[in-house]
Amino acid sequence: MNNRYVVPQKRLGVQELEVKPLLTTTNGKKLKLSAMVDSGCTHTCIDEELVKKKKIPTKKLERPITCRNSDGTIAGKKDITKFVKMDLNINGHNEQLDAVAMIG
Repeated sequence: MNNRYVVPQKRLGVQELEVKPLLTTTNGKKLKLSAMVDSGCTHTCIDEELVKKKKIPTKKLERPITCRNSDGTIAGKKDITKFVKMDLNINGHNEQLDAVAMIG
Protein backbone atom coordinates (compact mmCIF):
# COMPACT_ATOMS: atom_id res chain seq x y z
CA MET A 1 0.00 0.00 0.00
CA ASN A 2 1.25 3.48 -0.86
CA ASN A 3 1.41 5.37 2.43
CA ARG A 4 2.07 8.77 0.85
CA TYR A 5 -1.61 9.49 0.31
CA VAL A 6 -4.43 9.35 2.80
CA VAL A 7 -8.05 8.83 1.79
CA PRO A 8 -9.89 12.17 1.86
CA GLN A 9 -11.90 12.59 5.03
CA LYS A 10 -14.96 14.66 5.64
CA ARG A 11 -14.80 16.69 8.85
CA LEU A 12 -17.32 19.36 9.77
CA GLY A 13 -18.71 19.18 6.25
CA VAL A 14 -15.33 19.96 4.63
CA GLN A 15 -13.40 17.42 2.61
CA GLU A 16 -9.64 17.29 3.25
CA LEU A 17 -6.80 15.54 1.45
CA GLU A 18 -3.64 14.80 3.38
CA VAL A 19 -0.34 13.94 1.66
CA LYS A 20 2.99 12.88 3.13
CA PRO A 21 5.69 14.82 1.24
CA LEU A 22 9.45 14.89 1.70
CA LEU A 23 10.49 18.50 2.27
CA THR A 24 14.09 19.63 1.68
CA THR A 25 15.05 23.02 3.17
CA THR A 26 17.60 25.47 1.77
CA ASN A 27 20.17 24.20 4.28
CA GLY A 28 19.71 20.61 3.04
CA LYS A 29 17.60 19.32 5.95
CA LYS A 30 15.14 16.61 4.83
CA LEU A 31 11.83 16.27 6.68
CA LYS A 32 9.01 13.75 6.20
CA LEU A 33 5.79 15.56 7.10
CA SER A 34 2.04 15.36 6.83
CA ALA A 35 0.49 18.11 4.74
CA MET A 36 -3.12 19.09 4.10
CA VAL A 37 -4.20 20.11 0.62
CA ASP A 38 -6.47 23.17 0.85
CA SER A 39 -7.53 24.06 -2.67
CA GLY A 40 -9.21 27.24 -1.43
CA CYS A 41 -6.05 28.74 0.08
CA THR A 42 -4.45 31.57 -1.92
CA HIS A 43 -0.90 30.92 -0.65
CA THR A 44 1.24 27.91 0.19
CA CYS A 45 1.56 27.97 3.97
CA ILE A 46 3.66 26.31 6.66
CA ASP A 47 2.97 26.35 10.38
CA GLU A 48 5.23 28.79 12.23
CA GLU A 49 5.58 26.43 15.22
CA LEU A 50 6.83 23.66 12.90
CA VAL A 51 9.35 26.11 11.39
CA LYS A 52 10.63 26.98 14.88
CA LYS A 53 10.64 23.39 16.18
CA LYS A 54 12.49 21.97 13.14
CA LYS A 55 14.74 25.06 12.81
CA ILE A 56 13.76 25.58 9.18
CA PRO A 57 15.51 28.65 7.70
CA THR A 58 13.21 31.58 6.86
CA LYS A 59 13.46 34.72 4.74
CA LYS A 60 11.74 38.03 5.34
CA LEU A 61 8.91 39.08 3.02
CA GLU A 62 9.40 42.41 1.23
CA ARG A 63 5.94 43.45 2.44
CA PRO A 64 3.95 41.85 5.28
CA ILE A 65 0.76 39.97 4.37
CA THR A 66 -2.44 40.50 6.34
CA CYS A 67 -4.28 37.18 6.44
CA ARG A 68 -8.04 37.43 5.94
CA ASN A 69 -10.91 34.99 6.34
CA SER A 70 -13.33 34.33 3.50
CA ASP A 71 -15.69 36.98 4.91
CA GLY A 72 -12.94 39.63 4.81
CA THR A 73 -12.27 39.78 8.55
CA ILE A 74 -8.65 39.70 9.68
CA ALA A 75 -7.37 36.27 10.77
CA GLY A 76 -4.61 35.88 13.32
CA LYS A 77 -3.07 38.34 15.70
CA LYS A 78 -0.27 39.66 13.48
CA ASP A 79 0.76 39.97 9.86
CA ILE A 80 2.76 37.28 8.08
CA THR A 81 6.35 38.50 7.71
CA LYS A 82 8.37 35.37 6.85
CA PHE A 83 8.51 32.65 4.24
CA VAL A 84 10.35 29.37 3.70
CA LYS A 85 11.99 28.30 0.43
CA MET A 86 11.75 24.53 0.01
CA ASP A 87 11.81 21.63 -2.40
CA LEU A 88 8.83 19.34 -2.07
CA ASN A 89 8.70 15.74 -3.30
CA ILE A 90 5.46 13.79 -3.37
CA ASN A 91 5.74 10.29 -4.80
CA GLY A 92 8.50 11.31 -7.24
CA HIS A 93 6.92 14.64 -8.26
CA ASN A 94 9.16 17.60 -7.34
CA GLU A 95 8.18 21.24 -6.83
CA GLN A 96 10.11 24.28 -5.60
CA LEU A 97 7.89 26.30 -3.28
CA ASP A 98 7.91 29.46 -1.23
CA ALA A 99 5.59 28.90 1.75
CA VAL A 100 4.54 31.73 4.03
CA ALA A 101 5.03 30.97 7.71
CA MET A 102 1.44 30.94 8.98
CA ILE A 103 0.54 32.14 12.42
CA GLY A 104 -1.43 29.40 14.28
